[in-house]
Amino acid sequence: MGGRSLNRIVGAILLIGFGILLLLVNINVISLEINEIFVTFYPVIIVLFGGKWLIESIISKGKKDWLGGFIFLLFGTLLILDRLEFIVFTFSMVWKLWPVLLIYVGIKYFSKSKKDKSVRKESIPIGSITNEEGEWTVEPMEVWTGIGNFHYDFSKAFIPDKETTINIEGLIGDVKMLIPEDVKFSVEARVKTGSIEICKHEAKGQHRRLTFTTPGYEEATRKLTINVVLKVGSIRIDRV
Repeated sequence: MGGRSLNRIVGAILLIGFGILLLLVNINVISLEINEIFVTFYPVIIVLFGGKWLIESIISKGKKDWLGGFIFLLFGTLLILDRLEFIVFTFSMVWKLWPVLLIYVGIKYFSKSKKDKSVRKESIPIGSITNEEGEWTVEPMEVWTGIGNFHYDFSKAFIPDKETTINIEGLIGDVKMLIPEDVKFSVEARVKTGSIEICKHEAKGQHRRLTFTTPGYEEATRKLTINVVLKVGSIRIDRV
């Protein structure tokens, strides 16, 4: 059984268990004391969940993002400190953790790898990146933005006779690409919340992933390899 399936099963069991517990408390089948115990100790579960997420992100060497795990770990820790009466922090105060997003954007901005000098790298906290007007040359690239859109029209570009890899990552935004019919390409697209459409193949909702490869891609010398990852937004790739 895959790790992702196991995580979903465990998460579903926990949700069902908590739901049954709260239902029994609400209809007075079990005592209020048990409810109070749950209220006191549920932050520990949040900390364990956040810690598991962080460990998995470290093991995956960046394939799984650490932001969610860090937020859960921090949130649960603050709730525990509240229970121990070191600080005052309630569940409704979660909104006060929004500066974590700024910290995340800053770390992402300064931590981009610079090992491959042949790859064009761009990091923009806020702003859009477009190549839709005039002729331009396609080259290997790694592009990241916090909030912004990516628009690329490859029909107006010079695409060299080799495999060109394009990696795009963003927190919030939209990705749109137009690729000529005679160019072979392969795409792996992921979005946590939003939609993906690649040559009329669609995926919408939460934690969506879609892969698409044109016929003849493996044999072609002139081709594009595209990886797109968004937290929130839409990904659309069409042929022209």
